[in-house]
Amino acid sequence: MKKISILISYLIAYFVCNCIGKDDRNISFIDAKKNMNINTFSCPDANSVQFKTTFFGPFDTNTLDQSGGFNVAYFEFDILVPHFQREVIIDIVFMRSFPSTTLTFLIDGNPKREFLSESQQQFKEFCNSKQLITYKEFEQFFRFKFQSFNQVNKSIVHISESKKKFIDPGLMISSIQLNVSPCHPSCLTCKDQDKNSCLSCSQNATLDQGTCTCNKDYYFQDGQCVASCNNKNYYHYKDQKESTEKKVCTFINQCTQWQNEKCQACQSPMLPQQDICVSNCSSGFIKVKNKKSNLDECLLSDRFKQVSTVISAFHSNSFSGIEVESISGLNYSGFLQQFAGFDSYVSKCNQYQLFGGFFINQINSKITYTFSAANSNFVKVYFKYIFIDISAKGNAQITVKLNDQSLTIQVSQSKDQIDICGFSDPEFQDNFTLYSALKPSNQLNITNEGNSYLGIRELSIYTFNCLQDNCQNCTVSNKQTICQQCIPGYYQQKGECIQCNPMCLTCSDSLSCNNCLPVQGLTLNESKQCVCQDYFYFDSTNIICKQCLSATCLTCKENSDQCLSCQKPLALLGTECVSSCGNGKAVNQSTNQCALCINNCLNCDNNLSSCNQCQNGFYFLNNKCISACPDGYYSDQKNAKCIPCFQSECINCIQSYDICTKCNNNSYVDINTYQCVSQCSNTQYDDQGYCKNCSELYTYCISCNLKQQCTQCSNNLILSVNSQQCLQSCPQGTVQKGQQCIQCSNNCSQCDINLICQVCSSGFYLYQEECYQSCPSGYYPDLYNQCQPCSSVFNNCQTCSATECLSCDTSSNHQYLDINKTQCLQQCDIGQFFDSQMQCQLCQNSCATCDSSNTSFCKSCDPNNSIGDIFLTEDGKCVSQCPSEFYADANNICLRCNQKFANCVACNAQICLQCEANYCLNIDAHLQSSTCDGPTTVCTSNTCTNINNCLICNNGQCQVCSQNYFLIDDKCDQCAYPGTPSKYFTNYQKQTCDLCSTKFGTDCLECDQNSCTKCQPTNQYIYKNKCENQCGDGYYANSEYNCQPCLNNNCLTCDPNLPKNCLSCPTFGKILLQNNDCVIQCAEGFFQNQNICQLCPANCSNCKSSTQCLKCQDNFLIDVTQSQCIENKCPSGQYKGINTFGSNACFECSQLFFNCTECTQNSCQQCEMPLYLYNNTCNDSCPDNYYPDKNNNCQQCPISKKCKTCNASNCLSCFQNSQYPYLDENGICVSQCKSNQYLKQLTINSFVCTSCSSDFGTSCQQCNSQSCLKCESPQFISELDNNSCVTDCPPGQYGSEETNLCQNCENTRCSKCKFDKNNPSQCTQCMKEYPYLYQGECLSECQEGYFPDLDNNCQSCSSKYDPNCNQCDSEVCHSCSPSSDLFLYNNTCVESCPDFYYPSYQDIKECKVCLDSNCKQCNFLDPSKCLSCSGSYLFNETCVATCPFGTFVNQQENKCAYCFSQFSSCQECTEKSCISCINNLFILEDIQQCVSSCPFNYIDSSLIVNSPQSNLNSNLSNKKTCQKCDNQNCNTCDPRDTKKCLSCPQTTDNSPNQYLYNQDCIQNCDFYVNFATNECFDSCPNYLLQLEQPKSCQECPQFIQSRECVKECTSNTYIDQIHQKLCVVCQDQYDTNCILCNSQQCSKCSQGFYLYKNKCYSQCPENTFIDNENYNCLDKCTYPLVIINSNVCSKACPLGQFKEPINMQDEIICGICDEKCIECTDKSSFCTVCSQGSGWDCLDKEDFHKFIRNQHYESSRVQNCE
Repeated sequence: MKKISILISYLIAYFVCNCIGKDDRNISFIDAKKNMNINTFSCPDANSVQFKTTFFGPFDTNTLDQSGGFNVAYFEFDILVPHFQREVIIDIVFMRSFPSTTLTFLIDGNPKREFLSESQQQFKEFCNSKQLITYKEFEQFFRFKFQSFNQVNKSIVHISESKKKFIDPGLMISSIQLNVSPCHPSCLTCKDQDKNSCLSCSQNATLDQGTCTCNKDYYFQDGQCVASCNNKNYYHYKDQKESTEKKVCTFINQCTQWQNEKCQACQSPMLPQQDICVSNCSSGFIKVKNKKSNLDECLLSDRFKQVSTVISAFHSNSFSGIEVESISGLNYSGFLQQFAGFDSYVSKCNQYQLFGGFFINQINSKITYTFSAANSNFVKVYFKYIFIDISAKGNAQITVKLNDQSLTIQVSQSKDQIDICGFSDPEFQDNFTLYSALKPSNQLNITNEGNSYLGIRELSIYTFNCLQDNCQNCTVSNKQTICQQCIPGYYQQKGECIQCNPMCLTCSDSLSCNNCLPVQGLTLNESKQCVCQDYFYFDSTNIICKQCLSATCLTCKENSDQCLSCQKPLALLGTECVSSCGNGKAVNQSTNQCALCINNCLNCDNNLSSCNQCQNGFYFLNNKCISACPDGYYSDQKNAKCIPCFQSECINCIQSYDICTKCNNNSYVDINTYQCVSQCSNTQYDDQGYCKNCSELYTYCISCNLKQQCTQCSNNLILSVNSQQCLQSCPQGTVQKGQQCIQCSNNCSQCDINLICQVCSSGFYLYQEECYQSCPSGYYPDLYNQCQPCSSVFNNCQTCSATECLSCDTSSNHQYLDINKTQCLQQCDIGQFFDSQMQCQLCQNSCATCDSSNTSFCKSCDPNNSIGDIFLTEDGKCVSQCPSEFYADANNICLRCNQKFANCVACNAQICLQCEANYCLNIDAHLQSSTCDGPTTVCTSNTCTNINNCLICNNGQCQVCSQNYFLIDDKCDQCAYPGTPSKYFTNYQKQTCDLCSTKFGTDCLECDQNSCTKCQPTNQYIYKNKCENQCGDGYYANSEYNCQPCLNNNCLTCDPNLPKNCLSCPTFGKILLQNNDCVIQCAEGFFQNQNICQLCPANCSNCKSSTQCLKCQDNFLIDVTQSQCIENKCPSGQYKGINTFGSNACFECSQLFFNCTECTQNSCQQCEMPLYLYNNTCNDSCPDNYYPDKNNNCQQCPISKKCKTCNASNCLSCFQNSQYPYLDENGICVSQCKSNQYLKQLTINSFVCTSCSSDFGTSCQQCNSQSCLKCESPQFISELDNNSCVTDCPPGQYGSEETNLCQNCENTRCSKCKFDKNNPSQCTQCMKEYPYLYQGECLSECQEGYFPDLDNNCQSCSSKYDPNCNQCDSEVCHSCSPSSDLFLYNNTCVESCPDFYYPSYQDIKECKVCLDSNCKQCNFLDPSKCLSCSGSYLFNETCVATCPFGTFVNQQENKCAYCFSQFSSCQECTEKSCISCINNLFILEDIQQCVSSCPFNYIDSSLIVNSPQSNLNSNLSNKKTCQKCDNQNCNTCDPRDTKKCLSCPQTTDNSPNQYLYNQDCIQNCDFYVNFATNECFDSCPNYLLQLEQPKSCQECPQFIQSRECVKECTSNTYIDQIHQKLCVVCQDQYDTNCILCNSQQCSKCSQGFYLYKNKCYSQCPENTFIDNENYNCLDKCTYPLVIINSNVCSKACPLGQFKEPINMQDEIICGICDEKCIECTDKSSFCTVCSQGSGWDCLDKEDFHKFIRNQHYESSRVQNCE
């Protein structure tokens, strides 16, 4: 047992109730979760909930008093508070059942209280679940209350249980709570809390009739007189209502500041709630920020309903039963009670103290509170309730009834619920509220109707009249109220009470007051506004008028140095009182406030309707400041005013008032005089209202008209066609007439003075003095681009080109174009056809004529065909002879024989020559007809048998030949044979051979089928198959006198050796010989010389002769001076142009331009130095708007024609007298500067438009030289920034959208602001002193529920994170609203925490990550401890991969359970079986039960001979197992043979005893009986006395020796360890000569005998040593003994001998000393005692000292050995 002495600062459980007057204090609360240096016990099956985790105990034996007991718990508490009553609440846990145990409680010396454990209800699943032996486990809150009138400052709690043999302690303590009822603070001792009930006082006070009195300047505090209350320890002087009340210091737990009858501040994190401090706002209360302290406090949610308190109780987390008992009208029934008045009705659930709760308020329990109240209409109740252990099998349910209103709440188990107390089932907590109509007698009933325990706390009951907030009087109808009158400070609107202005006592609306609050200095003005006296403001927090923080304010804002009005002569500027309003402002006399001057006015000298000086960039005109002067005015920037222009007609005089740059619509600006004129002179022209010189329009123009046309040139130059140029000569396409160029007709490049065209432009052709894009029909263009008639080269040709006829005249009889497109024919030649274009085309396959749609299908064949294909078949082919069964008619057409002669298969044109089979040929005698007769099989035989191949003959002459044979000289033969000349040709129509002369002319001697082959005479030519004297046109004669066609169809004659080359051409058409060919006209590069085309000069493509070139080839030019072609570059002084024939040519520049050294056809390109080229003229300088380039060419200013001078990239100056006199920043001349520019004077006559952005910021849209006038939105003009545009006005200013100016903010806290008529002091950014912005106000910090973002704007936590987030920063939400009762998780507010998180109640309610990453759920009280695991097993509140020894895996609950929770006292097991037991217990293997010893009919298996149990190893080596005896009669059995009994079972009823006899159990014993043990013997054993009457064995009173009873044992005996009254005689046990022994060995023999291995010998056995000193026989003689002789051992050697080791086994013998030594050591010569006469010289000093040291070592060794 351990004593604990606890000195703990006491807490207070304090409440206010109009029906009670007692306070109680909690002195101490300890629980086993706190480390108190006391033994603790952890439940093996515990979940991390309050009642099942860790307990105090078991405890040590009590050593502090004489009360005795077992497993005694002893606690001491120091109590420093004067009190008259104590209460101790003890949470007991008991974990054992049988046998019944008595629990004893001793508290403060009061009578002890005893309770039997077996009388308690049992918890089947508490600490050890699923046990086969039922344990009586229970948990109970015991409550003890005692009077304590004496000043005793200690409380002692003493608890114990009665001890049972072989039973483990079962008493554990979960927690102890000590409460006291304190005396009145004036009493040192008392009999109750009344101030007149003191029994004694402190030394500094006096007692008078029960009342203690201190000096008047002192306070009472816990019975002592003190100079002041100890606020640090939460003592406060509460303002007393009665002046006679003594001053006392009241303890208000955790309250650090008390004021106005309530706690104002508590120790963090506690919150003030009325007159107590709470960790969280109670049910019915909400957390609100206190305006004065800026701290959170808990206020009643119905505080605006004018409530009256009936009861407010159970708000502390340590309230006691004393508080419960002190509430009048509070009753309860049905609570679980087992200890006759010592049961507690308060309990703990985690951090909550509950009325009822776990194992107290069970099903059908009821809490009732009865009370009376009057003068109200309604009553309302609040409380917090907690369902404990909501079962999955049933719902938790309560029914609350308040008078006639009832509400039932039912809750089912869900995964969102968490386990905070009770058993492993979860809990549910919530706040409850209900209201009803008030009655004279009222009752609240709370009934537990579900399968869970119920606890309540934070009970509050209030009465009120009206349902509307802030209503004073109302009427009630149908349980609803109608407000008739609001409380002071509120007015009615639509049935609700709306707050007045805070200064109003009464009002009718929000804008005015009817009466003011009764505050000094607060009065109602004419506007019905309540105002404080001058220089004061109304403090709405403290309800007083306070002096303004700024002494200059007449009136001011609350708690601010910002003024609302000023005392003259000061005026209000924004929120300050100033003596001067500054630039742009003046005092508004009616309001005494600074107001703006007229727009853009810098100084109005307190005259708001006028202006003395305009702002920079503005001009004064007609009492206004304007940004630009109107037309007709000059902007005088120096004097900032508008001056009228010099002339009335002038509407623009920007440069000076007398220099006009723009006139009205009826006048013109003369750029020479800058004056307005009515019209321009003849040397000028009108350019958009400006009279400009003609020379500016056109160079060398001296006169022009209003149409901007030049009418006269200077220097005898010629005026161009369009009157816009003065030229030296007329260009191509024009002709000079007088001093002007006249345009030739269209597309004419040269014409005469009469405008008759001589040469057309390139691409056009001359026809009848006009130029056309193409020649008309019947004409073609020649080489000189003139149209020539087609008839001149092609007869009857309608259209043609220079080389061929394209179509013929269809109206003539020569309408077909020949195949070579050289002539028109009456018809196409043989072997041709005409196509759709009337052109002759060649047929195919020797056709004479053919079908145009199929040119291979012949219509007729050419009879003069050179290959003989003259016969036309029916499939359109030409063949040399008709095929079989066909004949040729007169037109050479092959016809079928059977169509002319029936049944004929061969014939000629006259007769059939052969009939079909079975038909007979019949020919008439005249050979004019024939028939095929039949059919028949017999025909007349041929009579011409003597003539071969003859078909018909007459008189020996053949008349008709057979088929394929022809008649010649009356015979049938072939007309000619291959390779043999013949004078015949074959006549297929007549079937005869005819002479060649008949077909090819009389001069033809020989021929073939198609042509004459030999003529007579031989010098004749064969021309077209006939004999002629010469060949025709287009033919030539070969060496065989055959005329062959020229291979070139254009030739008249051709070269016989090269028949493709022409020798001469026809006289018509292609008449010109060019390169061995005949052409119509010479090609490019040739000219005609008679009928021959000759080459032009080198590189010339068109020429008239060998010396006159008209056109050069590409990449060459005509030098017109020499008419020769040169390379493609003109010589210096010439220009490249196009001549009339379209050829590139070089012309002299000097003919076109004076002093020009390089030019083109139309322009001079370079002048003689040092002249400048301008407009094709060479001048001394470039004109205006031009600049000279590096080649002295005048180039027009690239930017604009409005530039007077410029360079290649920029305009340098403008025409000052023009409409565009000003140069803008882009180098462009403009009539006036853009709105975003201003006029900047560089020199006297030079002005530049400068961008406003360059001087006044990129966003300046309009400005003058002094200031920006307008900025691009959203920028503003800042006077402090050089009148430039800024996006952000300087600190303390805002951008006015009306004025476009930066103006001072009215609120001095603003670094930036935005003007709003409804809120002129609204800030958008704040000064450093007040950095945070919220709704236009600058604050020193953001209010609760808001956080500053990166721009220091106060943003709502609820909008960024979660609707219930009430504290946060820009990155995370820090807490959820306490009223939401939610937990903070991942920046959201949730009802319950997810897996791997636990609910933390420390400071704020939030979900924190379990400290063990393997925890799926962890204990919120200790987050390092797990409740459940993910992927592992729960063990001892941690997650492990494998369960340790002594536990098993509970798969259903995924945890490691202790073996003894499944199997009692089991230390190693599986889920289904126990393997070994704890604390040397035995396991009954057949029933898996652990016992301290083997029970009836069991035996320790390790005792059994040859048992396998003795061979076990590993963790099972210590396993102790009880094995069933093999004899069921045995109580215990023999380990050598388990069938034999060692004892028999005892009987408890009237059944006959069983007797142990011969190791078996029998019913009757006929021999000697030991009635004490029921053993039966044939004769009594030596430890029992044998009696004969009756036969029995009896135990002696003291001892038995040699079967006789003796008082004590003799010396030659020992007491048997088993039979402790048996004197065992040594002689009987060991040896007859043994005279001293014990149970283990014989220790001494009689004299003359040696003891060896429990036997006595007269001499020692062989191979042993004799110890004569002890009379023992030894197996070895070792150190420190020495061997004297071979078998004697002694402690020392005889005199004259020394000890000499003989081996490594510690054996020593005695050696003989030297003769000079009487004694020696180590060696024979080392003497320690010299012999007589030898003297001391025998001693060696070094050896002697060594000897002394060895003697010391030896002595120490012997001592250590002993």
